[in-house]
Amino acid sequence: MNHTKKIITTLIMISATHAGAFDLIGTTFFSPRSQSTNAARDIVGWHRYINRYTEDLYGAFAATPSYGQILRASRAARVMFGTSTLTLSGSQVPIRCSDDFLADYFGLSPEFKSTVCLHPFIRTGLIDFGGYLGWHNFYVQIHAPVVWTSWKLGIQEEVEDNGKLIPFPANYMDAGAVTPPITSFAQAMRGGTTFGDVSEGMKYGKFGCAHHKTGLSDMQIALGYNVLQRETVLDVH
Repeated sequence: MNHTKKIITTLIMISATHAGAFDLIGTTFFSPRSQSTNAARDIVGWHRYINRYTEDLYGAFAATPSYGQILRASRAARVMFGTSTLTLSGSQVPIRCSDDFLADYFGLSPEFKSTVCLHPFIRTGLIDFGGYLGWHNFYVQIHAPVVWTSWKLGIQEEVEDNGKLIPFPANYMDAGAVTPPITSFAQAMRGGTTFGDVSEGMKYGKFGCAHHKTGLSDMQIALGYNVLQRETVLDVH
């Protein structure tokens, strides 16, 4: 038995080491999921007081706290964007890579160049309020999580050349030469920047601004009947 345990432990360690050697890649998507849906949280702490088989009328109430957050921001960034680092360079930078972001479009100088590290951060805390009322074989169960969440796409920028003395040439952003209004990508992504013919600043897709929300996630009500009224129960709901 001990020999078998050693073999299993060794295989798990090898598997974990092998998996850690590869970067995570993927396609950005949002999959809505109710905060009420968590089978483990549904029964933890009060499983002894629900689905009882020896009482006529009984009930239980539970308040279950939970907290979660992103721990590896760089890996999350690679999943969301395919990379955790962005390079911005202006149209007049001598050597531009094919995947560089064009700094000009953000109101930055044609000779601007910087490197940006992405740090997405999401954290969520909740208290799941649950109630259970049973009568003979029948029961009703309610879940109503109150949730607080905070989302922020943080960035860390290293500016190599802000190009603040180099304007946009005439007939590029406007009829005349235009002085770049900002000197960093971080400033550009806060929104509100105007330059040349761009008369309205960016309103959406901003970086570096934390967004918070608190509210009732939803309310789930389950009506059920315990087919077998014993210690081992088969539920139908």
